[in-house]
Amino acid sequence: MDGLRHFHRLSDIDTVIVGVDLSEESKELVREGQWLSKALGAELVLINVRPLDRYIETVFATQTFWDEDVEQTIREIRKFYDLRPGDIKIEVRFGDPATEIEALSETYPNPLVFIGHSKKKSWEKLLSGSASRDLAAESRTHILIY
Repeated sequence: MDGLRHFHRLSDIDTVIVGVDLSEESKELVREGQWLSKALGAELVLINVRPLDRYIETVFATQTFWDEDVEQTIREIRKFYDLRPGDIKIEVRFGDPATEIEALSETYPNPLVFIGHSKKKSWEKLLSGSASRDLAAESRTHILIY
């Protein structure tokens, strides 16, 4: 694969990036991501990607702007996952999940992206279309699908 970033050992991984939403399934993914990052001695970063149209609706409905919406989302994520400020870095982005997760991963030298593939836990769902499928097919970053 041209352009794939390589690391030679698992100990080379410096960051575990976990794609999250506010679902019960995602809680398990975060717990596993915490364990994985601790075992690897890597930084843990959670990323929540929301559709761009959600941001636009929020601006018109509440007159809340980007920074305020991001800060509110970070507070929701911290509460949902019972995280203290400073425990884990949280990124909130708007757009296509696969694109935004890939863009975040490119800001770290040796990341591992850790994502769930669906609520159904079905490989058919994974293959039919999802951020997991898009990342697995096209990402230059190493991906672990849970």
